Amino acid sequence: MKRHDGCLVAASTNAIRQVMMKSLWLKFLTYPMNPKQPDRPDLPGLSDEESTSSESTVPARPEPLSDPAVSRQLLGSWLRANTLGFAIASTALFFISLLLPFRDLLAAGFFVGGIVGPLQALVLRRQILKLKVWQWSLACILGGYLGTFLGLIAMLYVVGIDWPLPFIDWASIGVFGAFIGICVGWGQVLVIDRYVRGLRRWWAANVIGRSLGWLSAQLLWLLLTQRAVMFPVESLDSLPVVVLCSAVGGLVYGVVTAQALPYLVPAPAAITDHPA
Repeated sequence: MKRHDGCLVAASTNAIRQVMMKSLWLKFLTYPMNPKQPDRPDLPGLSDEESTSSESTVPARPEPLSDPAVSRQLLGSWLRANTLGFAIASTALFFISLLLPFRDLLAAGFFVGGIVGPLQALVLRRQILKLKVWQWSLACILGGYLGTFLGLIAMLYVVGIDWPLPFIDWASIGVFGAFIGICVGWGQVLVIDRYVRGLRRWWAANVIGRSLGWLSAQLLWLLLTQRAVMFPVESLDSLPVVVLCSAVGGLVYGVVTAQALPYLVPAPAAITDHPA
């Protein structure tokens, strides 16, 4: 009897074991490959699609100008801003020179910096989000005044020396433009120093661009009018030529400085501390 009871216990134990094994295998085979995620609390003011995308998207940040290169849209906007800016500024200086001869140099820093500066800043703000238009414009104005003052001193010094070279007058114009580029570029560097890197190239491009811009405008003026200097103007008939030469000079400046745009990479602080 005891043996019979032991056989019943063993049989029932084996049956229970088989049932458990079958249930485990069934659960394993039917377990979903992508288990259901726990419900997420709904974000206030967002739909399901928006809340899902908000978790997967990366916070907005300035796109590096060198990734992979300056876009055609940015390049075109930069060239148009400088070409149009210098053309408009030269128009204002033309009428000042026509009404008040030799006063155009006193107003050059204000008009060139106050017109070209904002146009440049509006283009650069697409990449340098924290750039303030008024700071950039003020740097261009003050740098233009300081550069004009130092450039005139350097140009008079170069012209005043009895150089044996015939092209020294053209060299003095290039030196004058270079001093403006030094001062304007320095002011711009102080404004964007916290936001981007690659400022050495930008400063050098400003110096070269201003120098070549002045030389190209003055050379075109000489070819079209057979006169040595553009200002002071003598008659209203010279306005189209002045605007054309200034636009060409601005275009040359824009092309040169555009070579440094890809190297204005946002600094880490400017990327992580982006505006909300």
